[in-house]
Amino acid sequence: RTTSTINKELSSSDAFAQSMILDGIEISVYAPAGVFPAGAFLDVKMITNEAEVSEIEQLVSEKKDETTSPDVTTVVEQSYSFDITIRNESGTEIEPDTSKGQVSVTFKNVGVIETEQQEDKELSVFYVSDDYQEAEELSHDTDIDEDSASIMAEHFSIYTVVITTETNVI
Repeated sequence: RTTSTINKELSSSDAFAQSMILDGIEISVYAPAGVFPAGAFLDVKMITNEAEVSEIEQLVSEKKDETTSPDVTTVVEQSYSFDITIRNESGTEIEPDTSKGQVSVTFKNVGVIETEQQEDKELSVFYVSDDYQEAEELSHDTDIDEDSASIMAEHFSIYTVVITTETNVI
């Protein structure tokens, strides 16, 4: 189920603040005035194709393994991938004018509220290239209590929120 919240029509002096909820996860984008033109709107699609999801999870797992010791492997417990786009008034995809300010993207309700049994779970956010060949882990502010992660975005593409655990290789 997809629901969206679109704020009033933007004028060029208004900040951009829009959210969409897909599969219970709220994706919010905020940018100061001038970063996006008047009339811009948020467009988010969740990636649900099993082959694409599998390819993204494999790429993310490999990237996580690059930063762990050789006797540890990363297991993707859960992932959510979103193709996030900002469109102008006529529907054409646009990128932010980051010279006017930073864009923040927040993912809420990502399903990782930790319990004592799940202390080893980690929430990460990755930028994934459109061809699924590159993934970059982004620094983010994670608030486990609020079940959310926020990143600063320089451009829009696919963003994947993953919940991972590390397993010792025997």
